[in-house]
Amino acid sequence: MVDKISSSVTKEKKQEEQPGKDDILYRSSMYTSSIHKPTTLGFGVRFSSQEDVYQSLPMPSSRLRSHVSLPNLGKAETAFDKPSTSRKEDRPKIVELDEEKNKTTLYLSSENINDWIVATINKRPHFDDVGETHPMDFLENIQYYISELKMAQEKQLPFIISCLEGVPLMWARCFRSEFKDVETFYKAFELEFWGPDRQKAVLYDMKLGKYDESNPRVSMSEYFLHKVSNYRHLTPPPSDLEIVYSLAAHFPTAVELELRLAPKPTLREAYHVLRRREGEGSDFLPNYLYEMCEAFQRGQRPESARRGDGSSSSYVEHEKKITK
Repeated sequence: MVDKISSSVTKEKKQEEQPGKDDILYRSSMYTSSIHKPTTLGFGVRFSSQEDVYQSLPMPSSRLRSHVSLPNLGKAETAFDKPSTSRKEDRPKIVELDEEKNKTTLYLSSENINDWIVATINKRPHFDDVGETHPMDFLENIQYYISELKMAQEKQLPFIISCLEGVPLMWARCFRSEFKDVETFYKAFELEFWGPDRQKAVLYDMKLGKYDESNPRVSMSEYFLHKVSNYRHLTPPPSDLEIVYSLAAHFPTAVELELRLAPKPTLREAYHVLRRREGEGSDFLPNYLYEMCEAFQRGQRPESARRGDGSSSSYVEHEKKITK
């Protein structure tokens, strides 16, 4: 009985002294190679003993600590061993800018304003004698520009010549020796580009000119504005009523009747008529104009002469002028 008890005790002691599998693996790893070397059972196998081995190493998280089976996890010896970063880190950062704080303020003083204005070449007056700018308007713009810049006397004439193009530029270069000063240039320029011969041609156009309906680039209102700017510079200048009646003959018959039969139309009224006419047919004639035409042929005054306008005396005077 005693022998049985002693034998059972010795068996229990042997079982307690027998090392477990985890201790064997740990000791084998200690004597054979580094602790970072993976076990011979393959990758991806979970070992509870690895939790004790890697507790002293910096690990990413507690969840990964119990599933470690790869060597050198968490270390980056070379550039290729570094863990991949997120794609967001490679993108450029977007920084909001405060528009109020980042607005550039341009400060101009009396010292640099001349250079700043002269540098704006496209804003300077230009004249090429092709009809876009009237010669007298060009001189007026040049004088205003020079006065605002307070340009020196010796720089005024070269500046004016630099604003010319085409035939006017060649003319200025050819006769530059005759220009003693700016005033001499003004007189010679006006005589050359707005002299009696040029004004006669404009006056002839005022009386016998015609609007080209086949040209889609120029509308009736644009044609009207261009002609008015030319006619106003005539010497002596015609009245607004004379300009309206003369330009009425340039347009188609329906437009001419509407302008001529109106009692003393102003330039603004004529311009509004042409603007309205651009959206209608050139041969369209309102009903009230038919009545006015019939009354004009009979030599009588119609009851509805001007859409309710009660200017009877002006209409009678207008009829007398037309009959004469």
